[in-house]
Amino acid sequence: YTLGDPVPAVTITGANKGTLAGTSTINADGTLDVAFTGSPTDMNNVSVQVADGLARVGNLANIGSGYDPTEAAPAVT
Repeated sequence: YTLGDPVPAVTITGANKGTLAGTSTINADGTLDVAFTGSPTDMNNVSVQVADGLARVGNLANIGSGYDPTEAAPAVT
């Protein structure tokens, strides 16, 4: 997760979820804090799912091409 992205949705399911709800916050280090409000109707299990973050391309700038500079450049056709 990246600061500035939309916060991921927290979904709680289960017949006993009652008023239990969750919200997420993105931290500067890319981790999430999830806070809960409300109460389930009993002490049985509920399911909690946090939505995936946005897909991003890795930063590949300035890592080199892997070619030996003494080799001839490859031809592009």
